[in-house]
Amino acid sequence: MDFHPSDRRALIIVFFLFIGIWSSILLYDHFIGNNAGTTLAEATAIDSIETQLGHNSEGQPYRHDNRRGNDAPQHGMNDEKAYFAQPTQVAETFPFDPNTADSTTLLRLGLPAWMVRNIYKYRAKGGRYHEADDFKRTYGMTGELWKRIGPMIRIGDDYRLLAVEGHTRTTKKDDNDSSRSMDGAARQRFPEKFKEPVRLDLNRTDTNELRRIPGIGPVYARRIVRYREQLGGFTSLAQLAEIPDLPEGIEQWFSAPASGVRTINVNKADFKTLRRHPYMNYMKAAAIANQRRQNGPLKSIDDLRRMPEFTADDLQRLAPYLSF
Repeated sequence: MDFHPSDRRALIIVFFLFIGIWSSILLYDHFIGNNAGTTLAEATAIDSIETQLGHNSEGQPYRHDNRRGNDAPQHGMNDEKAYFAQPTQVAETFPFDPNTADSTTLLRLGLPAWMVRNIYKYRAKGGRYHEADDFKRTYGMTGELWKRIGPMIRIGDDYRLLAVEGHTRTTKKDDNDSSRSMDGAARQRFPEKFKEPVRLDLNRTDTNELRRIPGIGPVYARRIVRYREQLGGFTSLAQLAEIPDLPEGIEQWFSAPASGVRTINVNKADFKTLRRHPYMNYMKAAAIANQRRQNGPLKSIDDLRRMPEFTADDLQRLAPYLSF
């Protein structure tokens, strides 16, 4: 059968397209489909990457077979077609210091890669684990994982906080022999808890004093100080209830704040400053910005009452923090 020249060209083009598509499928399966994971041996590279805090991938530390159903490997298949998942790394249990453990050590303990990255970022910002309970509060720590590795934590002397003659310090490797031979009372872990009820100024006390309150550790102390900064200062003890998970009855250790509140000038603060306050949100900050742009400066809180974005409760909470 004779073909017109244009028909022959069309057949040749279709033939080469078919060959190209088929070759692409084979190459993808060989070079990408069989290399979709990250093995434990490759995980050692996380150290150098994580110290630069530039690693954004969410790869897993171990390799698994992700195929399902008819694509899964079947017994009795030819060796050329068989595909087996890499064995899952068995978590190990051994003593470690969370301040110095490298990524390979943490992965061997059974921590997921994303948790290891978070630990590296925390340490890179100057964060330290002064006691085992500090590491227990790591985001993602499960009860089962903590039960296994918690007893294995060994905090080095360089990172322990001690109370010596009423002053706090972190031990150093170059401490002299006399400091290392202090009796048990002198080496008591900092901070020493209050034995008698005290009343602290909620707007002035620092994290060291807060940690002396029974039931308050470094995490809760930081939450209180951080929320105080976000607010601009507490105006009442009731605001402590706005901080998640604080122990009940914690307000008995504080005196009602009488001063120290930092206000926001509604007519001068930019959008981001308004938005960051805990009692604001995007819509409220936008309403203030639009009002200033369209009608000029606000004169009093009564101008906010006319805005649908603000309820009576909103204005009652915000009033101490706004100036006009």
